[in-house]
Amino acid sequence: MLARLDQAYGDAPASFTWFAAPPAFAQRMDLPGRIESAEGVLAGAQRLLLALAGWLAVQQAGVTRCVLVLEHERYRLGVDTVGTPVTVALAQPSRDPAHLSRLLREKLDKLNFHAPVTGLGLRVEAMAEHLPHSDALFPEPGGTPAELGRVLDTLVARLGRDNVLQPQPLADHRPECANRWCPLDEATGKASGVPLPPMPERPLWLLPQPLALAVRNHRPNHGGALSMLTRPERIEAGWWDGALATRDYFIAERADGLRCWVYRERPGHPGRDGHEDDGEYRWFLHGLFA
Repeated sequence: MLARLDQAYGDAPASFTWFAAPPAFAQRMDLPGRIESAEGVLAGAQRLLLALAGWLAVQQAGVTRCVLVLEHERYRLGVDTVGTPVTVALAQPSRDPAHLSRLLREKLDKLNFHAPVTGLGLRVEAMAEHLPHSDALFPEPGGTPAELGRVLDTLVARLGRDNVLQPQPLADHRPECANRWCPLDEATGKASGVPLPPMPERPLWLLPQPLALAVRNHRPNHGGALSMLTRPERIEAGWWDGALATRDYFIAERADGLRCWVYRERPGHPGRDGHEDDGEYRWFLHGLFA
């Protein structure tokens, strides 16, 4: 008591204990009644989202995956249940309660309330560093990566995780095998930091199946004779899975200026039909340049 009095009169230095946020976020609350609608659940969840935003601000982090658990009346379900989980996944870390609330609304609107909700619990399953950014002097609405991330988050919440995909490169020289599509929240791996050699120019538009081209005077035709613009890019891969590809790729141009990505299968190697070529090159159209 004497020490506190001395601090109050300024005769002794006053020291305060800094607030230390818990290392993990998991809070729950009881609802004022039996809620059977998405609007009622969302109104109650606003308090938990505000608490989450404050905790994330202290951590200098943003959430990438959180779960809202809807607690039901156990006697209505007839079983000892842990509740109905509603998972919210984000493409980019965020601690904006308004954005999290919009994503949660998309999830709750598609939920069938089979029993009244009496309580809510919110926990964080994954988060990442999220430092505040300085605003530009003349910001462009919708022109920041954060705005794009919010659009993607809304699409995922509305259409489903498996319907909004991103390309992931694979270690395969064959163009049709060098990429796969995966959900936005699936880890795509980190760059090794080793500088890569310059890659040949490739089109973004690949045909579902290469189109066989007619050959006249030893030149492939696609709406007319094609003019080769580059030297061949040789690819020989796929012997390990029984789909050997022995191709020479070229960038070619039509008379109307359309640039095409074509290849020839080298003679003496199995072609697309599994038979060896008869000594003549066979040409295929595999992609188009914008």
